[in-house]
Amino acid sequence: MKWKAFAPLLAVPVLLLSNCRQGIRHEQALLIEEEFNRSRQALPAAQTAEEWLTRYEADLKNPWNLKWEYLYAELPPQGQWQALIPAIPEKAREAKRNPHFHSTSDFEKLGSLFSALLTGDANLSEKLSRELIEKADYSDWQKEERVALILALSRDPAEGLQWLEEKKPDLLATEDDRTTYSSQSKKDPWDIALAEGDLQKGIALLFEQDKKTNSRRDRLSALNQLIRIGRVLDDERLMSRAADRVEQVLQAKEDEDEFGSLSFYQLAPWIRVQAEREKWAALAEFVASQKNEERYYRETDLDGLRLLITYHQEGAEAFLKQLQEALSEAKLTDYLSILSYHLTPELRVDKLAISHLRENGEEEQAKHLSLYLLASEAGKDIYYEQLKSLDPALFAEFLPKLLAYDPFEERPLIWQAELALEANELEKAKDLIDRAIALDPSDGDQGKESRMKCYHVLARILEKQGDQEQADFFFDVVKSIREGEAADDFLYAGLISEATTRYQAALGRFNDAYCLQSRLAMTLARNGKFEEAIPHFEKAFELMPVSFGPRESHCLGCEGIFNDERVQEIAERILAEFAKNNPDNPRAPYLLGMVMEEMNKPEGAIAAYETALKLDPDYYNCAQKLLGLLEKEPKHFQKASEVRQKLTAIAPYSQLGRVFAHRSDLSQAWQDAGEVGPCPLELPARPYPQEEKEPAQFSPDSVSYYSVWEAAHALNGWSREELLRGNNLLQTLGQFY
Repeated sequence: MKWKAFAPLLAVPVLLLSNCRQGIRHEQALLIEEEFNRSRQALPAAQTAEEWLTRYEADLKNPWNLKWEYLYAELPPQGQWQALIPAIPEKAREAKRNPHFHSTSDFEKLGSLFSALLTGDANLSEKLSRELIEKADYSDWQKEERVALILALSRDPAEGLQWLEEKKPDLLATEDDRTTYSSQSKKDPWDIALAEGDLQKGIALLFEQDKKTNSRRDRLSALNQLIRIGRVLDDERLMSRAADRVEQVLQAKEDEDEFGSLSFYQLAPWIRVQAEREKWAALAEFVASQKNEERYYRETDLDGLRLLITYHQEGAEAFLKQLQEALSEAKLTDYLSILSYHLTPELRVDKLAISHLRENGEEEQAKHLSLYLLASEAGKDIYYEQLKSLDPALFAEFLPKLLAYDPFEERPLIWQAELALEANELEKAKDLIDRAIALDPSDGDQGKESRMKCYHVLARILEKQGDQEQADFFFDVVKSIREGEAADDFLYAGLISEATTRYQAALGRFNDAYCLQSRLAMTLARNGKFEEAIPHFEKAFELMPVSFGPRESHCLGCEGIFNDERVQEIAERILAEFAKNNPDNPRAPYLLGMVMEEMNKPEGAIAAYETALKLDPDYYNCAQKLLGLLEKEPKHFQKASEVRQKLTAIAPYSQLGRVFAHRSDLSQAWQDAGEVGPCPLELPARPYPQEEKEPAQFSPDSVSYYSVWEAAHALNGWSREELLRGNNLLQTLGQFY
């Protein structure tokens, strides 16, 4: 989220104090505060230059919330630009003469720069951007954006870098902010007991921690772990005891937590247990207590939980009425979040809604809800199963559209193979499943009970073809992964000894499972058994190049696997050897690049990514990672520009917003955005559409921000405004006031 979303909360008191010191009357200061809290909303494109200039003038009266990227997205047809471009700096100059204009920022210069960018005046853009950078103050977190601005607007990026070195060397100064964690970090007494298999002692120590700590967060952490232990042991009594204690902690209403509330993530284990115990009244009380808490990141979770509570307390009719009201007030992103809210595979808002819509004879509404959910969550099998059960013909027709929407998502191919298998079209099924496996051999982004579905389909195809030996092998592969998933549950509950035993048993069934080898290796290493872990690390890294496809979602560093230099050495040695022996495999240099990036060797990572991209020019994930590194190093600016162009050509439809966010050629980008084709999904109008409201340029009591990574923007087709509204370069201009 852009920092300005929180600015009204943080800056107004400081602003008022500053203005009072300057002798501004109290009433005037209150007016400033009121203006500051009116958030700029996204509007459709203006039809005329006059309409656009009227909006611009209104923005200048509320300068703290002026968003150049919004004004850019709202430009009228290009034939009107000649009438508005000269007026942009002129209007800023006029606004500054107004005695009520409370800003010391040089909006006239910013307006001139915006005009120069629209006309493509490279000389003026370079001159004005450097003048702004040279005079402006900035925070450390703004350095990278300002360097990018200078390089993007320099006619010669090499000369731009030289200018930075001479005029603003502090912008180029960087600090290594990598945080490392010891694999032998200090463990709490209960963690030691649980890891060694002394459950009775570990559980007793966790309850003791609940009693003696003064921190509500620490209490909930201990109680959540007890709930996880109860779940893996199938001990309902333990789960209930811990859940009752959580309820008591929440009812105490202690006010010692930062921001005054707890996240759904912290309370998710308790909420699920309460729902399973049908403690809906207690959950209703909890939801009611949250109504005045901060709402930035979890309001849709509250909406979803409210709906499940209503269903169980008041029945299906009240549930559907409340759902319709919630959805009709929500933008599409929130709409989908509410629908997809779930506590268990059975306690799902969408499942309840679709079931009762069908009972009421509203089949089309049910199908359309299912289409939207599948389109937005194309990696989740539950939504494929749901649409298939509702309308098999519609399901079969929709799968190719999903694949066209995102050619790197393997799930549509898996389900096409499933349909071909059911129709006894075995050769077709085999071809489809082979294509799916090539995209993502390890199925690494899938959750429990869903991972490796491709191999289950393959096993059934082979079985029908009469190859029982191969079929049994792949059935065993899937069983091994399921056993490993069960071991994960024990690991996350802190039962390390039991988890280790289960990982070893799963590998006994199928030794070539990358995820199990790496998980076992990390578990052993973090519990003081590094020598035992070495062969499992080696095996994991040997398997990596054949376990990932072109759109893997694995985060090598998210679990701290490379914080230990001994592991780094193993990974680098084995992957480099694999790349040498398999020079045509793009996965090997790509993975080596990921390893080197985690080792904080950016130049080595860049070279590895470039090698992978030469081997596979359509390697989207590789191009993304390469661009991320190139953008951090000013000397690679020209290379970064070339990779951006490549990404424009190979990006899936859903990711076009990210691509346009990086454009600095504003006039050409504006034209290109208007030529983006319709969405391949061809979705119908959404059920329970958002109520039409007269668009307002400013809205009080609302925080408006735009995220180009929200895939929901693409579902009904990208508009020009949506593609342009996230422009990074213009967002940087907002840092100058």
